[in-house]
Amino acid sequence: MDIAFLLQGLDTNNTLGVIPVMVGPVAGLLPLIPAILAAIGGVLVSLFKPTMIKRLFMMAWSQKLIVLPIILVLAGSVTGGVMAYRHFNQPVVEDVGSVEKGSMEWSMFRGSPDRRGYVPGDYEDPAHGATVWNYSDTFTLGGEAIKTFWSSPAVMGNRVYVTSSGNSKGRGSILSLDADTGKLVWAFNDGGSYRNTFSSPTVSGRYLAVGEGIHTTRDARIYLLDLEESEKQRKGVKIWDQRTESHVESSPCIADGRVYVGAGDDGTYCLDVNPDEQGKAKVIWRLTGEKYPDCETSPVYHEGRVYFGLGVGGHAVVCVDAATGEEYWRIDTPYSVFSAPSISNGKMYFGMGHGNFIFTAEELREIMRQKMRDEGKSEAEVEAAYNAFKLTGEVWCVDLETQNVDWKYTVGRTVLGTIAVDDDRLYFGSHDQNLYCLSTDGELQGRLRAPAAIVSGPSVGKDLVYTVTMNGFLIGIDKTHMEEVWKVYLGSQSYSSPAVARGHVYIGSNNNGLLAMGEPGRLALPPIWGGRQGGVGRGGNMDDSVLALEGVQSWAYAEREDAEDKTSPVELTSSAALLENQFYIGYRQGPIKGLLSLTDSPDPLSPRATRNWLAKSTNAVTLSAAATADAVLFVDGQTGDEGRALHCIDPKTGAERWQLPVEADASGIFNITYEHLLISDRANGLSLIDLSSATAAEPRVLWQAAIGRVKGEAIISGELVFAALAESDELVALDAWTGEVVRRQKLTAAAGTGPVLIEDQLWVGQQDGLAAYPLVNTDSRRVLRAETGSLVGKLSVPEMSRIVGLNSDNEVVVVDIFTDQAGGDDSAEGMTVADFAPTKELTVKRLPGVKNGIAPLVTRAGLLYVTDGMIKRYDFSSGEDENWLVIRASWPGDVLTAPVMAKGRIYFSTSKRGLLCARDKVEQRN
Repeated sequence: MDIAFLLQGLDTNNTLGVIPVMVGPVAGLLPLIPAILAAIGGVLVSLFKPTMIKRLFMMAWSQKLIVLPIILVLAGSVTGGVMAYRHFNQPVVEDVGSVEKGSMEWSMFRGSPDRRGYVPGDYEDPAHGATVWNYSDTFTLGGEAIKTFWSSPAVMGNRVYVTSSGNSKGRGSILSLDADTGKLVWAFNDGGSYRNTFSSPTVSGRYLAVGEGIHTTRDARIYLLDLEESEKQRKGVKIWDQRTESHVESSPCIADGRVYVGAGDDGTYCLDVNPDEQGKAKVIWRLTGEKYPDCETSPVYHEGRVYFGLGVGGHAVVCVDAATGEEYWRIDTPYSVFSAPSISNGKMYFGMGHGNFIFTAEELREIMRQKMRDEGKSEAEVEAAYNAFKLTGEVWCVDLETQNVDWKYTVGRTVLGTIAVDDDRLYFGSHDQNLYCLSTDGELQGRLRAPAAIVSGPSVGKDLVYTVTMNGFLIGIDKTHMEEVWKVYLGSQSYSSPAVARGHVYIGSNNNGLLAMGEPGRLALPPIWGGRQGGVGRGGNMDDSVLALEGVQSWAYAEREDAEDKTSPVELTSSAALLENQFYIGYRQGPIKGLLSLTDSPDPLSPRATRNWLAKSTNAVTLSAAATADAVLFVDGQTGDEGRALHCIDPKTGAERWQLPVEADASGIFNITYEHLLISDRANGLSLIDLSSATAAEPRVLWQAAIGRVKGEAIISGELVFAALAESDELVALDAWTGEVVRRQKLTAAAGTGPVLIEDQLWVGQQDGLAAYPLVNTDSRRVLRAETGSLVGKLSVPEMSRIVGLNSDNEVVVVDIFTDQAGGDDSAEGMTVADFAPTKELTVKRLPGVKNGIAPLVTRAGLLYVTDGMIKRYDFSSGEDENWLVIRASWPGDVLTAPVMAKGRIYFSTSKRGLLCARDKVEQRN
């Protein structure tokens, strides 16, 4: 049963607009001025004959001391009202930088036909949910702040373009803001007459197009502004506007010098960007609302054609000629189509269903039933219509060449937001509180359960997809595995779709302004692998990938060295160092030892590793290498081996640039930053090397410090170097410029790991557990400890509130350090550090059964650890400990090295298959 007629006009009593309220005494006088003047004019016309004028003038002159002040007051009131009106409609432009050219145009809703809502650039995806800035529109009559932004922002260069909505008069503005600071560049509200809208600006070249009005508006306008003049004059400059006979909630599309936009029940318009001779808009063609009812969706232009959906009463998607408006085809649908069509690789994707921003499908069904009863329909008719009303929503894929519906995918409730297409994956939200990921073949790849309905379109960045729930949560999600990475509350509901650019998420809220959220993890710096498990505080995760729910073996590498030994088995003796798709791993085959360079294939359909070179060494390589784009560094041998060295290798050729001797009794443990290399190259001390010399013919040693035997990695932070000493049980701080000891702190027990620095505390793994020492006032008597058992190896810090380590009982320990640390008495006399305990116990989770003391792979969301016959996955947030990948001694053999990860792929050495790559089952299948 077609129920479209039953849903017509349901929102007439649920408009999002509000009753106008005037503010202030002058503003209160303004609406009365036209009526007063008209009344006075009528009296003058009817009464003022020449004789009457003369008599009135003589009377006024005789009473001039009374009449003159009254005239001056009235004149001042009128003048002040006009001045106030003009004042409140002038933007308070702030000091902002000049406009930058964008890397792409935002010429249609969500930026492009794939509707990703994403601007590529040199920034990483926003990795934290911090508020960068938020903006409330004060460019309105009376200076009332507008905090409602239903529209979705467009980002081009360093400008954000958006519309505000919702002051007390139902008015808003078209705004240009500085993308980095949130400062106002210019504003436009057409003299205070621009109305509330869902329409979002689109930008192409010098043009900005946008609509106005919400569903009950019957005479909305389409606007075209001149961006170049607006930027120069620091105020919005209008080229033309076109009045319609309905609302323009649709967002325009600009292509080939034309503006295409839906106007609700007034159909679809095509307008020339150039005005006519009178400076007015030129309508090239218009499709009437009688044949094309409820043109709500934002059109998409593709190869000379325009595609759009029809809502209530229309139930179709339509393709028309962009030049003439002639209809090529339409496909009828069982539901209203409010989801703007997306196009990629010759396919069109769109969603549909019952439900909108105001009502759920269940509520609409109840409204329909009550309306039919009010109209006197029989109960049988009512129940038949009620039972035929589907609550589900659907996503369709249409082949643009054949117009065939390739597939349909059913979800729990309506799909209102646009579908974002990213290569071979589709992302969309639904009223059923899920964000879905489908393949372009219509197969479910994953979904994330959200806190509330999702009514807007997601934005898809490099690694994350961003969605906003109706109740105001902005969520960053790993787009491969559909796992939540971060979530932040916007402070109010939101109908806006996010835009990702410049390392931030730009999003409108219903009552908290326009917000710039999230900071990039860092700028897109060159990749670096800092040493053991990636460096200090790292846990083997090169690029902050999110762990798959379950793994599967992908490929293995155990190639033999052909030149000298064709019979001996290959052993891979260290954890891999990863840099993009390059691997550096310890290699041994009979007498041949060294560091092997491999490349992983980026093609998931033909996964394999290829050999690049082997840098030979005197001893076997058991410590992880370090790597940058310019150099690979490794230490051969173990404590007790003679002839050891730190080797610097050309990453392209494998040729050795230089060596630095490492004493036989030294640990040889080292790590690098972008500027320095710290190494325990001697039994009783450290050396600091300038990393820029890694591309030179010899190393540049900045200093050598004989401070005693160093436990684990030393770390450099600012102008200090910190190290834990194994024999004197001390923490020492050295001047990073000279290597001189500037501070010593006695430990409560022998160190088992090197230190990690979190804010103002140094954390060290000790024989009696994890301990924290204040960075400042290190003679303090206060210490914080966690009962973890005797810690060994190194500490990983996946986030600031958590530390992961391995103890001597072969347990992975996860310590929640987000604890009140105000205990202790710094002024106590005659006490030792050991006499003090924390006021609250730190939460410690123990994961037993770690095989052979192999360090875990640690990510922000969870970790992998090796047990007998299994690699297990532990989730930090849920506390779930599940099997991840079966590893048996019979095949592929025992795990020999700590697993490491890059781009969601896990690498570790095994006794029978060499280097093994494990992947997510979903990636492997596709």
